[in-house]
Amino acid sequence: AAYADDRALTSPNRMPESDMNRRAFLMGVDDLITTDVTGCPFTILEKGRPLTELKPLPFPHMSIEEKLIELDLTLPAAPAAVAAYQPWIRTGNLVFTSGQLPFRDGAIAYPGKLGGELTEEDGYQAARQCALNAIAQLKAATGDLEKIRKIIRIEGYVHCAEGFRRHPQVLNGASDLVAELFGERGQHTRLALGINEMPLNAAVQLAMTAEVAD
Repeated sequence: AAYADDRALTSPNRMPESDMNRRAFLMGVDDLITTDVTGCPFTILEKGRPLTELKPLPFPHMSIEEKLIELDLTLPAAPAAVAAYQPWIRTGNLVFTSGQLPFRDGAIAYPGKLGGELTEEDGYQAARQCALNAIAQLKAATGDLEKIRKIIRIEGYVHCAEGFRRHPQVLNGASDLVAELFGERGQHTRLALGINEMPLNAAVQLAMTAEVAD
């Protein structure tokens, strides 16, 4: 029979130390050891105990706020309206955000036109920031991101120079972030359009619609 001879075992499926510590914290256990081929974590064994005593533990549910931390993202305060409109409106179980610009720390990130001053990657990151701001609006509307049942639609507008055609790839910055955070709940419909001028010279503007719990 095989026995644990240390407080860490060698395994090709071993979890990174940071992941082990994080999962241990979330599950309320002192340590984790490794994972099986399905990714299931196992509890640490004391020295001398047979490996047959390894027991799988279920993965904990990770909240949206925890996923933001895992992605090294900080949810900003919901940006205020810049004209005569509401940042968001709720009707029944639906929340509609107004158009969100890529504000970061009070300033527009990535000003300019795609295909002009900006690269496609700049546009992708601008769309990601817009989506983060839209999610901040959803939190302002619900008080808790766990109340979001479904991201229904993203409508995106790309500020672009003549001849630029890769609007969908730019808007993937928003769609990818929503998928990373919400998983199946983040599967949405989308509109991607290019425009010649944009308020505040922003690279991207988008609006989001979500279904929320009571």
